[in-house]
Amino acid sequence: MTEALTADKDAFPAEGFQALDTGDLSDMVPSPGIDRPDGGAGGPPGGEEVPVAVPDAPAESRTAEAPSVPVEVSGIEGAASSENLSGQALGDPADAPGAASMLKEVPADEPAQATRVLAAMRPVLKIAFCIGAVLCVASGIWLLMRQPQADPAAGRSRAAQELTIPAEELRPARPEPGPPAADDHFAWEAKLREVDALRHTLLAKKEEILKLQQNYQDGVLEVEEEAARLIKRTGIDTPAQALKHRQLDLALKSIQRRQAYRDGLEKPLRWIELGSEELLYLKRRAIIDLQLKEIAEHIDFKSNRLQIDSAISKYQPTAERLAVGTPAQVNASLDGVWKRLTEQARLATVSPGDQQDQEIINEVCSGHLGRLSELTNLTLRAARCLAESGAMELFMNRLSRISPAAAKKLGEWPGQWLCLNGLTRLPPDVARHLSGWTGERISLNGLSELPVEAAAALAGWKGRQLELMGLRTAGGLEPLAQWEAAGGKLYVPDGIRKAIGQIGAKGRPPANTPGSGRF
Repeated sequence: MTEALTADKDAFPAEGFQALDTGDLSDMVPSPGIDRPDGGAGGPPGGEEVPVAVPDAPAESRTAEAPSVPVEVSGIEGAASSENLSGQALGDPADAPGAASMLKEVPADEPAQATRVLAAMRPVLKIAFCIGAVLCVASGIWLLMRQPQADPAAGRSRAAQELTIPAEELRPARPEPGPPAADDHFAWEAKLREVDALRHTLLAKKEEILKLQQNYQDGVLEVEEEAARLIKRTGIDTPAQALKHRQLDLALKSIQRRQAYRDGLEKPLRWIELGSEELLYLKRRAIIDLQLKEIAEHIDFKSNRLQIDSAISKYQPTAERLAVGTPAQVNASLDGVWKRLTEQARLATVSPGDQQDQEIINEVCSGHLGRLSELTNLTLRAARCLAESGAMELFMNRLSRISPAAAKKLGEWPGQWLCLNGLTRLPPDVARHLSGWTGERISLNGLSELPVEAAAALAGWKGRQLELMGLRTAGGLEPLAQWEAAGGKLYVPDGIRKAIGQIGAKGRPPANTPGSGRF
């Protein structure tokens, strides 16, 4: 097959190629002695190559024409170097069906047919190769997707640790900051501020408890005043008789209950006082130790700090620590209550106007002060209601009786002018309580005399103006002269004014001297 055939251009008719029928294809049997230019065998007469589809012949016909001998194929290269003698492009589906049968056996007398068989296998092998490659790629992707995915953050963290561990090993270890020194000045300042804050809280609680305790005490005194007048009106003289009287029985039980609450508040008061004193002692000791640390040795600041921390934890005000003590038995103080009531009943006065006074007091406690000028007896309950009122001036010109407890409670009234012109006598204890009032003007024009003790009590009043226009005797004028010399303005009759002037002429500082005023 070394010689190439050339096609004769004149061998073809002018109108071109015509279709070949089945009979023409059967006559076109390749000749063993003719080689194609590309190494194939056979061709049409005239030398022109015509594409022909060679169908697979049945195995029985090939066996009858010639004996079959096995054909040894050296490799894929030999098959790939050949082409289909029919002229069809490789990979045409017309060649694929006959390729498998051509591999089985090839006629011995037609060696060129083996070349065509190998050429027909070329598209099949290409397809198989492509399918295998696609399957391999798909299998790899599937296996890759089925593998568990590692956490990239964990990987980066491990990588960072692997990178930073050697760097940390190379750097010297930095010591961690420890607790402040035992004598650290700034740490002690913060701790002492904490002690002050706790003491302030405890003292505030103490004031609240004292106020509550005073309220219970005032309640006891109010009920005792009413019970004493009731005892004097009814003439009851034994506790057994009092328990049978409905109003007295309720009064006695109310007094006992309020006393129990008042006395039970002593327990939290003692605890607060103890805690406040201990905290103050520890604070002062710490301040002294800090001042001496430069010149003294072996000061145990650590022990001091532990004791302060323990005291702060110990004296935190909680509901359990501020609980009221267990009240005493109700009947335990009945005898003492009855003894006090009988003494008060002996000193109490009963008048026909008590019922009217009670009505006025009820109106005052309801916020109506229209009939206050008609009140004749100022009880503790009435004084408490007046002290809580918003009035700035109180005019009680018909008032003839006032108890020391009522005067003390009235001293808590935050008004400006207190007019008590109905009083004809001023006991020293009442005067002492009135001197604690923070107002500016007191009118006591109903007094005709002023005992020395009462005058001395009034001399301690910090107000501006005192009216005593009813005085007729000169007793107790020296304290009044001293009060006026201190800057107060005293209104007295002309005779009393002359007596006060004589007292000032004996060497005492005259009134309204420069530097002696209180304003």
